[in-house]
Amino acid sequence: RTKSANKGVFAFDVQSAGETFARVYCTHLQHSEECMYATREERAGRAAQMQILLEGVARGGGGCIVVTGDLNLDDEEYRVSSWRDRFEKGDDYRDPRRTWGGDAFCAAMVGKRVSLPLNLDHTMLLRGTGKGIRTSLIEVGYVASCFRTAAPSDHAALLSRISV
Repeated sequence: RTKSANKGVFAFDVQSAGETFARVYCTHLQHSEECMYATREERAGRAAQMQILLEGVARGGGGCIVVTGDLNLDDEEYRVSSWRDRFEKGDDYRDPRRTWGGDAFCAAMVGKRVSLPLNLDHTMLLRGTGKGIRTSLIEVGYVASCFRTAAPSDHAALLSRISV
């Protein structure tokens, strides 16, 4: 189900008075069937997708460069990525808060191992292209242990403030 899931990249420019001052890249990288237990193949797929995105960033033009989305990289996979040092993150939230709430209800329903909450969503500023970034979480009411129709997602929303 996850193999070769190509979700693409959406990029747009932000302008003021007709002048572009930022480009934002949004993507959703390949997920893992069991988020806490990513396979080597799933990690390799995300690395290949991120390489394609980085090639676009390299061609991107001037101004502030932001990459955001559900990258499906937990904290450890993000920490060991070959490209991490190219970006700045300014996360205001700390443990135990996470961007993804876990899958206890769904995993139990389909007989998979339960994944606990993880940081899978990221907003990053390409170093040297802006003055700073601060990202906070907006809770959406998701509870991993039960199904709640009022929760619009199993991910918290990211609110990023970027200084250019």
